[in-house]
Amino acid sequence: MTAGNFTMVFIDAQGTAQRRKAFKAQSLSDAFLQTRNAAMEQAVELWKGRSRICTLSPGS
Repeated sequence: MTAGNFTMVFIDAQGTAQRRKAFKAQSLSDAFLQTRNAAMEQAVELWKGRSRICTLSPGS
């Protein structure tokens, strides 16, 4: 996967999506870093299009 548009989906304690945040990143690595930083306090999924790339939770 290359540069482009990604989406972070913030997950609540029950495992349901609370909100989404679309963003652009230069690479998949950059998108992962941004998602990791957002996952400091709650679980966050990283998506590109209709594909979920990963789910990160606090402490991971």
